[in-house]
Amino acid sequence: MDPESGTLGGRNRGAESSLREGAGEPTSGSTADGDLHSASEFTGTAPGSSLIAISDLVSLIYESAVDGSRWQALVDAYVHAVGGQRGWLVLNSGPRNGNAFVFWSNWPEGHRRADAEPYVADYLYQVLTRGETEAPVRAIDLTCPAEQSKQSGCRQELYASLGIRYQFSGVFLRSAGSASMIVAVRGDREGPFVEPAFATLLPLMPHFRRAVLIHNELWSSRAQLAAATVFLDRYPHPILLTDASGRIIHANSAARRTASLQDGLAITSGQLSPVFPEDQTGFVKALEQVTARGGPLFRRVEVRRRSHQTPYLLLLMAAPRTGVGSSESPECAVSVLIFDRDARPELDHAILGEIFHLTPAEARVTGKLGCGWSATEIAEEMDISLETVRTHIRRVLSKTGTARQGELIALILRTALFRNI
Repeated sequence: MDPESGTLGGRNRGAESSLREGAGEPTSGSTADGDLHSASEFTGTAPGSSLIAISDLVSLIYESAVDGSRWQALVDAYVHAVGGQRGWLVLNSGPRNGNAFVFWSNWPEGHRRADAEPYVADYLYQVLTRGETEAPVRAIDLTCPAEQSKQSGCRQELYASLGIRYQFSGVFLRSAGSASMIVAVRGDREGPFVEPAFATLLPLMPHFRRAVLIHNELWSSRAQLAAATVFLDRYPHPILLTDASGRIIHANSAARRTASLQDGLAITSGQLSPVFPEDQTGFVKALEQVTARGGPLFRRVEVRRRSHQTPYLLLLMAAPRTGVGSSESPECAVSVLIFDRDARPELDHAILGEIFHLTPAEARVTGKLGCGWSATEIAEEMDISLETVRTHIRRVLSKTGTARQGELIALILRTALFRNI
């Protein structure tokens, strides 16, 4: 998820907690002058009437779980629904959690960092460390002596400057060191939050909880996918993930580049296929074999090339079944590793240098050795003498603790299989 509306820092300690709001213009519902935002997008009703239907809010909650840009619309609609003047939504906040997000509704722009952030941070600290667990939903008068005794100076100043007296909050997800909550506030003129507000929030609480759990799972999955994509793109060999019919699920940059040449393999309408019909038959048969129940774990396929270079070798390996789909025929993915025996992929010199404490020149020589270059070829490519190359190799052998070039190459291939991009 792209946390455009704000990110909660990872060093929250009471009123000193840090809330960092995203840059850019206020989003819908976050007006600069602090006026209550209209909820006409949802029902067109005015504050104080039946307001927004709970079903509309439930729909928005689950939209937000999968589309982070909808959290802002949700908090705006919710604050309007309970008759609040302002409000905020915080997901996964905690003193040691740097993956939390904060969304504001109708806060004057000038109050956000200077005033509202310490207020929110102080309240989070109270929830997390002072054991505020009387009820998951609370309506309180912030001016009563018991509540004022809990407030920091910054909170009392904020209440006075914005005319805040009543607070209505729901903590819908708590775990060790973090909490997710939604809060609405209003002033003296509007009076305390009473039964209609409770009737709105209470049925929403389990939906908020489930939505945040979905949000967390998707956020984690997307982060893992992004990290995996980076490393796969630096892998020296073309590798793809397809379904049982050869339709592409993912292809690394080397695979996309190889397919774009259409020299033996092509990706057409999202489908991987050899360019020669006879090879296509063998490829389809291998797919069927590795995806069949009880079939082989892998199959080798040779694919001829239009350039008449050495044919590609494809290694097809069945990935674990995901269990998605019917019990009779769950989905099965296939990893396709493409070997070009004529290619000489470049290993990442920077990584080699970092791992083995090599100079840039030593790292370049080492990378080429790992890709099968001879000392003579390296000298010609780098425009240096053969003796200089041999000197670099001797130094690399010393630094890596290896005695022979073959031992060095084996070490390189075990530790630095990344291409230079």
